[in-house]
Amino acid sequence: MRLFLFRLAMAVGEWDVDALGGRIPMSLLVEWMAYWQVEPFGDEWRRTGRLATIVAAAAGAKVEGELEEKFLPGGGMYRGMNQTEAQMLDEIRKIPGYERHRGGA
Repeated sequence: MRLFLFRLAMAVGEWDVDALGGRIPMSLLVEWMAYWQVEPFGDEWRRTGRLATIVAAAAGAKVEGELEEKFLPGGGMYRGMNQTEAQMLDEIRKIPGYERHRGGA
């Protein structure tokens, strides 16, 4: 519940989570938690993961289990892929047309 209070505090621009928790009635906090389950806020990675899953399913991918989780940081898809900046740039340079769009640099 405290984690959700932090999410709500960020969404409303409140820095004092304890003060927010003291002001909001439990019944209203439960409603906010239910709303967040339907319409998440303050969790851009989760929304991005959900969108990626929907796009994958629409493109015909077999969506099994918690595919959404795999798109989240530490969710499995990229786990263990700690790259240096040079390694990342090497991978980006492999994208067709990258150098041309970059101006040949």
